[in-house]
Amino acid sequence: MQRCNLYNAYLGRRATDEEPLDLSGADLFEAKCEQASFREVVARGTTFYKAILTKAVFIDAELEGADFRAANLSGAKFFGARIGGAKLEDAEGLPQEVADALRGESVAASGTIVSKGAAER
Repeated sequence: MQRCNLYNAYLGRRATDEEPLDLSGADLFEAKCEQASFREVVARGTTFYKAILTKAVFIDAELEGADFRAANLSGAKFFGARIGGAKLEDAEGLPQEVADALRGESVAASGTIVSKGAAER
């Protein structure tokens, strides 16, 4: 899936889905995922290295160990996402809720869950 174009794609969980989409281990290197929804997706160990994820939605997603190094995350939403072990070094436009969860580190501590914003509660 390297360099694929998922612009405005909806990959998130729908009410009729028995299970969420599982992208664990997928390689989305340099993928174009602007405005894509990954809501409640399972993406453990997924590579988003250098991906364009502007305004992407990762609300309540399972992103443990995902690689977001050098990705563009401007305007992305991560409220409720599980990001323990996720790599975010050199990510551009790091959303404030993710920066707060990282506490100054570039790799999220084990068990880290991004706080839900007031608008997401």
